[in-house]
Amino acid sequence: MAYAPTLGSVQGRRSNYQPRPVSVYRFEMLGSPRIGDHAVDIDAVVDCSSGTYIRALARDLGAAVGSAGHLIALRRTAIGPIGVGECAELGEEPPPVLIHTDRRVQADARR
Repeated sequence: MAYAPTLGSVQGRRSNYQPRPVSVYRFEMLGSPRIGDHAVDIDAVVDCSSGTYIRALARDLGAAVGSAGHLIALRRTAIGPIGVGECAELGEEPPPVLIHTDRRVQADARR
């Protein structure tokens, strides 16, 4: 699949990104949809390749069911092999940096 973002900035200006191939490995709806007067809200987990625009996925999902789609909230839980469990909160001491070498992982003391 190839996705291009529809809105590229907080100001609502259109972006000039070109569509590019991306991979969506998992799109899993969590729980049941919440049906309101004018909208259906879902919670979902998405595992995807780098460069995937989740807002574009929401837009396309809405279009596929004959409606509009947008995000109410977005939280990145991992980037590559690093998950939120390996990250520090703002103001906390950062965790050690791991350097992946041939067959071992070493902690890097640089901060």
